[in-house]
Amino acid sequence: MTEPDRPANAPDDTAKGWAQPGVAGEGFQRVHPVSPFLRVGILILAGVVALVRELAEGVQLLGVVVIGGTVVVGGLVYGFCAWWFTRFRIEPEEVRIDSGVFVRRSRRISLERLQAVDVVQPFLARIFGMAELRFEVAGGSESEAPLAFLRLDDAHRLRAVILELGEELPHAAVPYPRPPVSAEPGGEAPAPPRFDTAEAEGRVAPVEREILAVRPQWLVVGTLLSTELIVSALLMVVFLAAVGVLAYLIEDAEIAVFLPGGLAIGFTTILGAGTALARHLVNQWGFVLSETAGGWRLRRGLFDLRTQTVLLDRIQGFVVQEPLLWRRAELVRVEVDIAGYTGSSGDNSTSTPTLLPAVPKAVAYDVLARLGHGSRLGEIPVRGAPRRARLFRPVGWRYFAAGATDRVAVTVRGWMLRRTDIVPHHKTQSVHLHQGPTQRRLGLADVHIHTTPGPCNAVAKHRSVDEARALVTEQLERARRARAGT
Repeated sequence: MTEPDRPANAPDDTAKGWAQPGVAGEGFQRVHPVSPFLRVGILILAGVVALVRELAEGVQLLGVVVIGGTVVVGGLVYGFCAWWFTRFRIEPEEVRIDSGVFVRRSRRISLERLQAVDVVQPFLARIFGMAELRFEVAGGSESEAPLAFLRLDDAHRLRAVILELGEELPHAAVPYPRPPVSAEPGGEAPAPPRFDTAEAEGRVAPVEREILAVRPQWLVVGTLLSTELIVSALLMVVFLAAVGVLAYLIEDAEIAVFLPGGLAIGFTTILGAGTALARHLVNQWGFVLSETAGGWRLRRGLFDLRTQTVLLDRIQGFVVQEPLLWRRAELVRVEVDIAGYTGSSGDNSTSTPTLLPAVPKAVAYDVLARLGHGSRLGEIPVRGAPRRARLFRPVGWRYFAAGATDRVAVTVRGWMLRRTDIVPHHKTQSVHLHQGPTQRRLGLADVHIHTTPGPCNAVAKHRSVDEARALVTEQLERARRARAGT
């Protein structure tokens, strides 16, 4: 197996030192040698802190040194072994990642099923200028086989190489160029393509044009006006007031015993809500939306920086959410359906695909208009539900609405959390009419417009039966024409 020729003007590998992935033979390459420290560095630091605390409490110095040295050496040895046995190779139709010290694993990521490749920088890796690649594949419940760690520049170049390799794969999930299977009929298959840093540095970086940078004050105001925080604060105040009133009315000193417990419960309630909101604020801090040739790029994170590229042809629908307390501030949140994209589980990830975390309504409408549905959202004509729908929602029935343009279908519902679902006609998978027993007596029905699973759930609530049947017929016809390009 031969390696690709080095460009004449490429710098020598030894001169570049550890600034590129190592070579592991047989077309395989290793991640950056600093990876062992980044993997176990936090654990080592935690152990050192614990030992220093023990030393401050009077533990013998020799014991601390022995235990601390064992922890540090053991962590580094295991980290080195994990690095040594972790290697990757880019093949014509898949990315192969081998890893494992005691149990060997070989993971194959098919380019046909690849949905996205995200560049993620955890806090410690960000300090050293390192990043990891996370692969999202169709049908996966979480990120597949993260590749950690590479130099940040190398991670972006490797991502570009992987995307290019699959451009012409038949039925590929994302558009990518399949290499030839063999040089000539009956000839020997070529060596798997190898990511060469020197060659990749000659690539022209894709042009990235900033569309929107979310201002910190928008995020802060959105967090302070969140329903979770306000409700938790009110519950704490009510609970403490109830304890105080009981103590005053009963006039029994023994009731004071319950006061510390009440305070603990109240503070725990608001602390839980505040922690979740603070984590969300940290994750969305510095949110920047940019446009590249491959799609729209989202960059976010105060400590852990995540870069995600959304391919426009994979977008299935949008949701514009307006919580009750946000409306006076004219703030909205926009989420997006991405076919096959799940994100990693947990709040520290982007499992909920947020396109805009908290922005003024006018700004969100401008961004959505640029995505290609033609009209500003506020200018799309919608029709409300009939008055008899108030029997189901005495207050919220006024906010039921549905409409369409020649490009998208729009549904509106919700009072406490008003949501506007937008589905491009060519992304419609099915349409069905639902009518419950009470709706049947009142001559009402719901119309559901189905897309891929995700936050977008377009439902035209409580329409008259004749209008609902017309909506089903018209939406199916619009979807057929949109897919046919007419």
